[in-house]
Amino acid sequence: MNKNISIITLQGPQIVPFLKHLYSLRIEVLQEFPYLYAGNEDYEIQYSKHFSHSENSILVIARDNHVNKIIGAATAIPLEEADDEVRRPFLQKGYNLEDVFFYRESVILHGFRGKGLGKLFFVEREKAALKQNPKLKYITFWTVERTADHPARPRNYKSLSNLWHKQGFQEFSQLRTQFSWPEVDKQNNALNTMVFWIKNLH
Repeated sequence: MNKNISIITLQGPQIVPFLKHLYSLRIEVLQEFPYLYAGNEDYEIQYSKHFSHSENSILVIARDNHVNKIIGAATAIPLEEADDEVRRPFLQKGYNLEDVFFYRESVILHGFRGKGLGKLFFVEREKAALKQNPKLKYITFWTVERTADHPARPRNYKSLSNLWHKQGFQEFSQLRTQFSWPEVDKQNNALNTMVFWIKNLH
């Protein structure tokens, strides 16, 4: 990885000064396929209400020191503190929420991808989560489900599933939920199907 890039892991109140940076990154990066997110700060504040007030929230940021700019961020929170839409499928399948940590998102500016940051974000969040809860059994994240023939899918689009598999995650297609957000070219919030991936730590 570029020696000019530094990684910082923050928790709880430490994340507050960096929330606007996170919002900006999410709005810029997630407008791309597959999320097609037409974000704004008002939605970001509402979406992050649990995360921003939790003592246990984790934020990993990547800064390019050469230009003094935050170029990537990744977040995590105990599943029991996540939104209802995230918790519900796990409760229905009999999971103990205290056993699970939820990775909310990982966003990296376009010019800094493919350099190992994505993998590093997985590693750093897992270290922080296990430090918080050494008895943790599972880590999970969700992805939006899009059809292969979706009109917005770029011809050169490549799924990150290989990276996720290499980090020890497996797709659990029976664990799914729905979540809405403002979407490109749609007047109202769009309800999307989200599928969970899980890493078993034992």
